[in-house]
Amino acid sequence: MDAAKLVLMLANLERNIPAHADQADKIAAHLDAFWTPDMRRQMYARMAADRGSFSQAVQRALDNLHGQAKA
Repeated sequence: MDAAKLVLMLANLERNIPAHADQADKIAAHLDAFWTPDMRRQMYARMAADRGSFSQAVQRALDNLHGQAKA
């Protein structure tokens, strides 16, 4: 899938999850449940290349999934 579309989907996901202490966990759970492994790997690679363009919650979510070998 096109990386730009994935970034947009991720931004929409983040926007729809309330900004609470568990926001990153909820983002990670959604990505794990509904995104393919390839989609998660693409987003992790994109974030690794330009970490500053991703929010703290998304960074934590993708780092968490990467640590579990799911991104």
